Amino acid sequence: MRKAYTRALSAAPAVLAAVLAALSAAAFFGAGAAAAQGPAKPAEAPASVSGRVTDGEKGLGGVIVVVFANDPQRRNLPAARTRTDSEGAYHLTGLQPGRYYVAPSAPTYVLRDMPDFQPGRPLNLSAGDAVDGVDFRLDPGGVITGKVTDADGNPVVGETVNVVSAEQSQQPRAVLRMPFDPRELQTDDRGVYRVYGLRPGRYHVSVGQAEGGGGVRTRRAFSRTFHPDATEQAQARVVEVRGGGEAEDVDIKLGKRLQTYKVSGRFVSAETGRPVGGVTFSVGLVINQRDRPRVGGTYMDGSQSDARGEFQTIGLTPGTYTVLTANDGSTDLYAEPTQFEVTDADVSGVVVRLRQAASVSGVVQFEGAVDRQTAARLYREMMVYGNLEPSARVWSPMASFVRPQPVGQDGTFTVRGLAPGRLRLSVMGGQPGRGGITVTRIEVGGVPVRESIELREGTPLAGVRVLLAYGSAVVRGQLNVTGGVLPPGARVMAVARRLSPAGETLERSQRAAEVDARGRFVIEGLAPGEYEVRVNIFGQGRSHNSEPQRISVADGADYQVTIPLDLNAPPPQRVRP
Repeated sequence: MRKAYTRALSAAPAVLAAVLAALSAAAFFGAGAAAAQGPAKPAEAPASVSGRVTDGEKGLGGVIVVVFANDPQRRNLPAARTRTDSEGAYHLTGLQPGRYYVAPSAPTYVLRDMPDFQPGRPLNLSAGDAVDGVDFRLDPGGVITGKVTDADGNPVVGETVNVVSAEQSQQPRAVLRMPFDPRELQTDDRGVYRVYGLRPGRYHVSVGQAEGGGGVRTRRAFSRTFHPDATEQAQARVVEVRGGGEAEDVDIKLGKRLQTYKVSGRFVSAETGRPVGGVTFSVGLVINQRDRPRVGGTYMDGSQSDARGEFQTIGLTPGTYTVLTANDGSTDLYAEPTQFEVTDADVSGVVVRLRQAASVSGVVQFEGAVDRQTAARLYREMMVYGNLEPSARVWSPMASFVRPQPVGQDGTFTVRGLAPGRLRLSVMGGQPGRGGITVTRIEVGGVPVRESIELREGTPLAGVRVLLAYGSAVVRGQLNVTGGVLPPGARVMAVARRLSPAGETLERSQRAAEVDARGRFVIEGLAPGEYEVRVNIFGQGRSHNSEPQRISVADGADYQVTIPLDLNAPPPQRVRP
């Protein structure tokens, strides 16, 4: 039995990208939602987890193993930890029922068959569970070390070293163990660096940045140089890394130093031309991507314009930039897209015009029977947030994310400071075990909105109704995989999508949960209605989706479902996240 379960564990689950986004948002807002706690629940029988950490042959002693919470309100908080014994065995006890993931912490090793995002094995624990065989294999990581000097042979201190796969050199840093401290990638006071915990492979090592690539630097900047002294990636020397091995003397001799420049300007009202003080701003690097430029990096230090509306940013290397303000609800103004070019001199006289922003106000209401006390509690825990697709030509993550705003005791809300564009509203709230909420539909002036709300400059939009379904039903499932084993490093998500009376899936009304290595999942907080439940698997470039199971959910009920999945079945149609 242990052998069979260990084999199942070798297929580590992973997360559907769109569902990950939803779960990440839940984690972001969790702190606010957790502020209002309900009555203490009766103590339940604790669960335990045990297994071994090996190098494939023998056990590894002294390795820290941590159990982390994996629910939206407490994600990544440690729930228990221990060290392996001399045989590599560990045993963690006293775990309350809930969603967790288990991971060893061994910085000089590489965790085999694990995804880079949240490496570890998910577990959905019930009261009294005693889960055995949660095993891990660690392989010795490789090391690259060397020295970075300038053109005069002087050591370069505190410079970040980039290590990327030679086969995928456009990817970001290839420090494949997580978590890691960014300081581990910097040179010390001798100019020496040492990057460890690398997977075996072929790497390019570089320091500095591409000319014209832009950036804000508080210290001297250098043109990007690859080991040993190549300025072009095609001439870079490949560094071979073997498991447990050390590639030494991977030195880099930097060439010319990049000049940095200052930009200054002022914020003015587009209507009156008068200066506007106290504007918090950022400077973003503009990168051309297909037909629409985007902001590839935002450099924000909390700077504000002074009483005369004047602002200044220093340390810019050559590139194209834009000035941005945030959708944080703190102002009724937004900045017109303003780009400027840094070439070979300071830039002055940048004028950023501020226009009257749009706002959205309305009410959050529950469909169906929700008692007044429950509604009041949920309103206290609730936040309205959104994603804005600005009409401006340059797309920016900062301008797109709408900071969450609280909901009043009567369900009312207001979101201010919005640029023209299309806004997709969302609501976060509720807590596991005490019921959940899902958005069923959004209306403007009594007319349902299918995707997003159009915002016009300076126009307040009132009368928005966000209708919610509330429920405390639970679906507990078991995934049975046939026709093979899951790809190493795969992630598995179970998704329950609510159906309309016509049988169409309501994309706003869905809840998801991660499937653990035993094939178990728990989806909580479902409102009454008809649902489709399916499992989505992603790994090694191929997806597998189970056939949906349709269930009818009553409030407060607890359902058991079994979902079969044949890995040899023809690939199904792609599921829209």
